[in-house]
Amino acid sequence: MAGELRFTGNAPSFCFYAFFCANQFPLRAKMLQGTTMANPTYLRFIDNNPDSAAAFKALVTEVTKAGALDTKTKQLIFLACTAVSGYGDGLIAHIDKILAAGGTPDEIRETLAVTIPVAGVMPVLKVYDAVEDHLAKLQA
Repeated sequence: MAGELRFTGNAPSFCFYAFFCANQFPLRAKMLQGTTMANPTYLRFIDNNPDSAAAFKALVTEVTKAGALDTKTKQLIFLACTAVSGYGDGLIAHIDKILAAGGTPDEIRETLAVTIPVAGVMPVLKVYDAVEDHLAKLQA
């Protein structure tokens, strides 16, 4: 339809690509509370779309809080979805949240393995080094 705006890319890729970045300005600091990753593109997104960024943050907060599924399980699902999108940098914050919720490195690795039959091995391999590097850093 003429004049209709449609996002034709992969929705998880857009969402996870746009979520994590550093606390450099007051609005950014408020938006990014609790995150551990930096993404300059999301900094630009926040600056240019503060209402949309706030709505996105609220959505993520709502869907990841404990409910029928506990927080760890939801973060493991988030990790799997992020892995499928191939966004390695986005995994770091979720790894930290999984571990904070009582998850283990083995649960993280197994979650990545579970994504392979659906997504194939290539998306997982794209993010695998980021996961292992971050886990090694945390264990050092």
